[in-house]
Amino acid sequence: MNIIGADFIQQELKKPGYLFKMIFNDSGAAFFSASIQHRTVKLFGLSYEDSPKGNALAAIVTDGRIEIGGEREGSERGQIFCWQSIVRHR
Repeated sequence: MNIIGADFIQQELKKPGYLFKMIFNDSGAAFFSASIQHRTVKLFGLSYEDSPKGNALAAIVTDGRIEIGGEREGSERGQIFCWQSIVRHR
């Protein structure tokens, strides 16, 4: 799994009341500033769009909470696998 923005996450998690965004699917995840819109982040194999063209889910990460949005095909089990891969990434 490809992780984009790992250094960014490390810095953000040190801040009290952190807030950032991400998009993810089974091939990777990208983490970025909350000031950037999910749909503007386009990476090879990773794109969130408000149409069937998108292949990723969007999330907002805040202090102690992750809110996942977007309607994409895939099971809850598949999302859990993605999260496990993200957490294990080093």
